[in-house]
Amino acid sequence: RVLGGAACLWAELVDADALDVRLWSRLPALAERFWSASDVQDVGDMRRRLRGLQSALPRAGIDLAAQVHAGLKRAGVAPAWMPLIEMLEPVKWYARLLGADALAARLAGREMPLSRPYTADTPLDRVVDILPPEAVAAHDLADDCAAAAAGDAAARDRLLARAAGWQALPLSGAGPVELEPLAERLIDLGRLLTSVLAEDLTRAAALARLGDLEAPVGEYVLAPVPVLRAFFRA
Repeated sequence: RVLGGAACLWAELVDADALDVRLWSRLPALAERFWSASDVQDVGDMRRRLRGLQSALPRAGIDLAAQVHAGLKRAGVAPAWMPLIEMLEPVKWYARLLGADALAARLAGREMPLSRPYTADTPLDRVVDILPPEAVAAHDLADDCAAAAAGDAAARDRLLARAAGWQALPLSGAGPVELEPLAERLIDLGRLLTSVLAEDLTRAAALARLGDLEAPVGEYVLAPVPVLRAFFRA
């Protein structure tokens, strides 16, 4: 009995450079949910078709990849940090819009007037401002983890190669200073994944060490952490 649906886009967190990335990363999936029967729940199929839609957008003059690349270049991100960038997501829910203090107050049921980190005039020139809301590369990682857990040797090799790439990341000098702690964490994730695949570290020990890597760093989260948590538990 739903008569209609709406999606909110907060002007404090969107400008002309980020608008298409925000709209076309989320609204197609939301529209499908509104218009589909409740038993339509194949998330993998939805993601496959969403990628197809996004790859077709340049024919309509909307090139999401080019827009993200341009934003990253403006923010000073060097190619050496692209394996890091593709695994980053902005923090979720109202965490960016409200800021840590106001969000904690809302979660505690205290709607008290607290200052917010963004207004409609805040410059949106950081990496977090151009990042898509979802790290697509993390889904590829999850697919390889599932295949490796099922005994696929090629998937295991891809995981080892990805882990090696993470460990080769420079700790600094390839982009904004605020991303350096995240580079260090992704390097640690690469070491953990390599050690588990080589059976030099138990999965239980790896799980225990993941807890130190999953907390947000500023307005960023590492998308591989929940993926690897599921893999280490398999």
